[in-house]
This record gives sequence, C-alpha cells and structure tokens, in this order.
Amino acid sequence: MRMARPAAVRPGVAALLALSCVLPATGQARAPDTGEDAATCTANAITTPETNACAQAGLDRAEADLNATYQRIRAQLADPACGAHCARTRELLTEAQRSWVAFRRGDCDAAWQYYADGTIRTVTFLSCMARHAETRTRELEAFYEDER
Repeated sequence: MRMARPAAVRPGVAALLALSCVLPATGQARAPDTGEDAATCTANAITTPETNACAQAGLDRAEADLNATYQRIRAQLADPACGAHCARTRELLTEAQRSWVAFRRGDCDAAWQYYADGTIRTVTFLSCMARHAETRTRELEAFYEDER
C-alpha cells in the first residue's frame, strides 16, 4: 500500500495526532520533554508515534530558532542605520528564503518518498526538515550577524 506524503506539518498538530494514536493502545503515551533534545527523546521513545512526536518536537524547536533568527536579521536590515544597500539586501534575502523553503521541502519529500513503505518515513521527513532548519539558521547567523 502506497502512503501519501505528509502535508505541511503544523507545529504541535502532528505530535498530538501521533500521541492520540498511542493512548487507546497503551493507556498512556510518552510526551516529549520540552527541554529534551531530539536524540535523547528518540532514544527513550518506544513506539513509532512516540518517535515521530520526538522528531516533531525537534522540528518545532529548529523552526522557532530559524524564524527568530530570520526575523532578527530582517529587522536589522530594516533599520535606517543599516545603510542604503540594506533595503535591497532585505528584498533579496526574502527571495532567497522563499527559494530555500521550496528546496528544503523538495529535498525532504524525496527522503520521505524513499522510505514511503516504512514506518520510518515520517521521522525521516521531520528530521530532514529540522536538520535543514538548523543548517539554515547557522548560515543566516554567519552571513548577516557577523560584524561587518
């Protein structure tokens, strides 16, 4: 049976759905600890829904960091003290970010498709999205937050 690839993952929704699948079967589900890193959470997970919830929590954290960094840089570029070139830089950054979002989705869709017949497909997709977000955050910090 071929599974459809996941739609855009809404923060928290996938984790709640995954946990709700476990509750009837076991009576309780292990919710990811918000301070726990994804690797520790996944290592302590027992079921596929728990593993997926851990990966979703890791993605949520990576997305929050990326969004905070991106918004901080956009604000920095909007500051009049930034200089005349910053308005165009901000426009180009917005275009680049949109392209990056499309690239990331395509790359992670490909990883999901490779494992489409297995239970690892969702955690693969979520982990791919998180890794890309973490890398992009570091790139943005290196390009725009280092002293000029």
